[in-house]
Amino acid sequence: MWEHNPAAYDPDGDSLSYDLIACAGFECLPIEGFVQPNDVEGGGGDFYVEPLTGTVIWDTPQLAGEYNMALRIREWRQIQGQWLMVGEVIRDMQISVCRFVPTNRPVVVVPAGHLHRAGRQPDLRGHSASDPGR
Repeated sequence: MWEHNPAAYDPDGDSLSYDLIACAGFECLPIEGFVQPNDVEGGGGDFYVEPLTGTVIWDTPQLAGEYNMALRIREWRQIQGQWLMVGEVIRDMQISVCRFVPTNRPVVVVPAGHLHRAGRQPDLRGHSASDPGR
């Protein structure tokens, strides 16, 4: 699972909301045919933003590669009892998904009957550890 929170804040105390939009290209126009990372063929998983916290989540990406996204952060202010949008920022990001290479757990050998007592320096004679994957 991949998560990112932009840690956005508003110095005036206005309310912020977050949503995903298409990435922009030439002349800041949305890129024609743009799809979110999980909609790329083979990309997979759930890709979304929590609209109130701004945390972007990609649960279980399936395909290694470079992916682009754009996060829109809107600023809302209550004026005379009505919420009005008073500004927005768009943040483009690139996400690198690398192929997972499983490794073996290290092998730790502890002599039978050997106890470590809390608060004392451990006696490590007879102990060994190795990493079979390296």
